[in-house]
Amino acid sequence: MKKFRFSLEKVLRYKRLLKEQREAALAKAHKEYLAHKREMDRLDGLLKEGKKKMLKGRLSPAMMVHRTAYIDSVAKGLSEQMRVTQAAREKVAECRKLLVQAEKEYRVLEKLKEHQYEDYRQYVEKEVQKELDEVAASAFARRG
Repeated sequence: MKKFRFSLEKVLRYKRLLKEQREAALAKAHKEYLAHKREMDRLDGLLKEGKKKMLKGRLSPAMMVHRTAYIDSVAKGLSEQMRVTQAAREKVAECRKLLVQAEKEYRVLEKLKEHQYEDYRQYVEKEVQKELDEVAASAFARRG
């Protein structure tokens, strides 16, 4: 009896590898997103703190100019960081979409393999039963 061989095994292995690569890409993109988000939150905290210090206490005109420049600088940095964070969020969404597609393709082939194996198993059972029936029939004929 021939051993079960899935004809699309190489394709299945490729799809498994692709799925694993997509999982790694998603993990990397998510890690980058979190780093950008932390930086954005840090800049947001600096901006709020700077504004609070500006409103608190009396400041000389020179200090007022200095703090205003600092707040503007942090605000620009925050704006840029928000843009970068949004791009990272979109990359995570794209990676997630690609992973879902890769998982779907992998599952389809995995199911096909399971169905083909089940068909093969049933075929083997029928062949074994046929052989047993032939042995029983020849034994019966000899006793005859």
